[in-house]
Amino acid sequence: MEDVYSGGVASGTTVSYGGVETVSAGGVASGTSVASGGVEIVEAGGTAIGDHVDGGIQRVFGTASGTVVSGNRISLQNASRKQ
Repeated sequence: MEDVYSGGVASGTTVSYGGVETVSAGGVASGTSVASGGVEIVEAGGTAIGDHVDGGIQRVFGTASGTVVSGNRISLQNASRKQ
C-alpha cells in the first residue's frame, strides 16, 4: 500500500495485484501503472496525471488527467476528469 499525502508526489509507481495506492488531497500521482488486481484511489483534492489503468481499477473522487484505460474500467464518482 502506498499513500501520497498533501505536498507529496509519486512518479512511475506500479500498483499490482492486491496493491492499493491512495492519493490524498494535495497529493499527486504521475505515470502510475495500475495492473490487474491493483487499485488506485484518487481522493477529493488529489490529482492523478498520465496514469495507465491496465486491468486494474482507478477510483477518482478528485482529478484524473490523461488517463489511458485498457483491460478493465475507470470509475468516476463525484469526480472532475480531464482528457
